Amino acid sequence: FGLRQFAVGAISLHQVPFLVDTGRSLETASIILAAVTMTSIIGRIGFGWLADRFPPRYVMATSMVMVGLGAFILSNVTEGLPMLLLYIVVYSIGWGGGATTMNATRGAYFGRRAFGTISGSMDFVQMFGLVLGPIFAGFVFDRTGSYTIAFNSFAISAFAAGALMFFLRPPKRVEE
Repeated sequence: FGLRQFAVGAISLHQVPFLVDTGRSLETASIILAAVTMTSIIGRIGFGWLADRFPPRYVMATSMVMVGLGAFILSNVTEGLPMLLLYIVVYSIGWGGGATTMNATRGAYFGRRAFGTISGSMDFVQMFGLVLGPIFAGFVFDRTGSYTIAFNSFAISAFAAGALMFFLRPPKRVEE
């Protein structure tokens, strides 16, 4: 989850400056941000529904891969609307889906008995990703004048998170 947060925290913060840097107006970039946020509702509802019907880790892995693909698409958006629309759809649905599916995955892995403690511990680790991702993106932009390396790094981070989630088996239950 921390690898996912590394990507989504930075993209959420830096997508408007990136879009402005690629020649879009601040108003257009802000509309795109609103579109990303609104479209994420599809992922939140849809992936929540999927997590009730399929193992949540696979649903979560899918959302992480979509975030990675969205980050890669964003890093390659230059001019034109088609790639931007593809980014909005792929990234938004994956981002929203992961936000919903994190809790379902925790519950499936650890149950309800210590859900609050486990969530708090996991959230503590995720904060590092949420803090370091935006700092990393800003650092890369300041050094290179481009977000390409940062967004491609976020794509790799999200793909790695998806692969880890896919292969990470739930812990064995211990009978009391």
